[in-house]
Amino acid sequence: MSEEDLEATQPFFRIAIRAEGEYVNAYFAPRDTMENAIHLGSIRRRLCDSAPHLFANFRELMQAAVTVMIQESLGLTPENFVTTPAPEHEKAGNG
Repeated sequence: MSEEDLEATQPFFRIAIRAEGEYVNAYFAPRDTMENAIHLGSIRRRLCDSAPHLFANFRELMQAAVTVMIQESLGLTPENFVTTPAPEHEKAGNG
């Protein structure tokens, strides 16, 4: 499979979840950038730190929200969500 073929099979969007100050924020973002990202929701960071199941529930809620957005706008249903680490260029300054 060529690099172009592989890129064509990649999703055109992602859910970017970032720790930003006192909050964990979720964004609907293009595959390779945060430019024009749409803020989906936030949760207090200390809640995620003290109760990891809340972070898991938050992530699932954001996935459900994106599923509804895609269904309403494109008439498609995402089949699965793949969790991957943030690109290195997006990790700086999120502490």
